[in-house]
Amino acid sequence: MLACATRIRTSSSVRKLGRAYADLAKKDIVFELERPTIATLQGFLLLSDFEATSARDRIGWTYNDTAYWFKQTQT
Repeated sequence: MLACATRIRTSSSVRKLGRAYADLAKKDIVFELERPTIATLQGFLLLSDFEATSARDRIGWTYNDTAYWFKQTQT
């Protein structure tokens, strides 16, 4: 959520923090894959949004597809 929030700030120093926050979130992915929850799905969607709007469409779609897969396995 913090990574996405940095994109709406005008301060360049705050905007640079977005990548760092996204990288921190990615470090927890392995743990989250072991026990996916609704928060896991939300996290993947937020990472998807951040990456897709940071000119990294392919990884953004990958996170989106992972969130969709979680949704399908939870029902």
